[in-house]
Amino acid sequence: MKTLRTIVSGVLAVCGALLLATSSLQAAKPGGGDSGCTGVTAAQFPAYIYGYTTIQSGVASVAIRIANASGACVKTLATVPGVERRPLLIALGNNEWRAVWQDGDNLSSDLDGIVVRDFSVGAEAAVTTIEEGRVATGRTSGLESGRDGSALFLKPATGSSLPGSLWRTTVSRGGSGGLVLSTTQLAVVNGCNLYDFAIGPDGDSLYYASPRPDGSRGTQVNKASLATLTGDLRNLVPACGVPVLDVLGGNAVQLAAGRCGVNGTDTCLAMERHNVRGIPCTSDYYRTDIFALDAGGVAAVASTTVQMAYPAWGAAGTLLGRLTGSTSKNACTAKIYENFVRRTLDASLNAGAAVAIGTGRTLDAPNPIE
Repeated sequence: MKTLRTIVSGVLAVCGALLLATSSLQAAKPGGGDSGCTGVTAAQFPAYIYGYTTIQSGVASVAIRIANASGACVKTLATVPGVERRPLLIALGNNEWRAVWQDGDNLSSDLDGIVVRDFSVGAEAAVTTIEEGRVATGRTSGLESGRDGSALFLKPATGSSLPGSLWRTTVSRGGSGGLVLSTTQLAVVNGCNLYDFAIGPDGDSLYYASPRPDGSRGTQVNKASLATLTGDLRNLVPACGVPVLDVLGGNAVQLAAGRCGVNGTDTCLAMERHNVRGIPCTSDYYRTDIFALDAGGVAAVASTTVQMAYPAWGAAGTLLGRLTGSTSKNACTAKIYENFVRRTLDASLNAGAAVAIGTGRTLDAPNPIE
């Protein structure tokens, strides 16, 4: 749950500050800033975007960075206060890109907003800003891209930390002051107990996770069409959307949707979940369950589990995230320090070995091209 994770991130950030105070731990590339781009072409860069958290004298900030597929070539786009950012990277074509991130500290609602930057990439991964814009939003959670280059996110319900409404920010160029951003509310969501969402690879399917209706431990995922939202998820038929998954065991904390299957045309859902026992500080506490959906995208036909946190789909059948379950570190801190990794799944959802693509700190996580 991204809202819950915002609370947890503050706890882990404090732990990270204490650990740094007693050691000289430094993250490997791409944590080291702009570097490693000699000979890198525009066709090779960027491959993913991520936030890199640092804590100095008790003050946390996040560098918004882009990297090539190996994580060796890194460019910093901006630095924002706070911890945990999951920015978006959207391909616009002709070596032009759109980066979207949340700024502000995500605690003081009057300081928070969505920043959008369009940029081009040249030889040696040279980055040139085309236009940039910002819109004030207040506190937000979740960040997903729409098929039109827009950004979708959740805002908390009044007086609550849980999601209350789903919003979209559309982007257009040509404004006298930079990009023109327009933000509108798509739907009220708190009546359906939504706590995380993902946009399907078709750009229209809205998948969202909520607790099981009977109150037992587990997760239910429903599906709706963005094109048919009518102000409140409860207005859908059936109310709160079509059930896609009903999974017993660990509660989901993050949901991602992408392509998988023999020809890369099937839809897969990846759910980071706490283990079935719900016991923290065990090597399998953070895990990701992957489900292949049928042709209608409404029923699971295969599933598998990998040790990974913060899943995000890259190219068809490729999942990016953080490796978890280390045996060399306490399991409570393993999620903080493990590598960014890429895992490739075959047509039967068998996962290949985790390939390291860099490291981060705290709750940093890579997000691939949309």
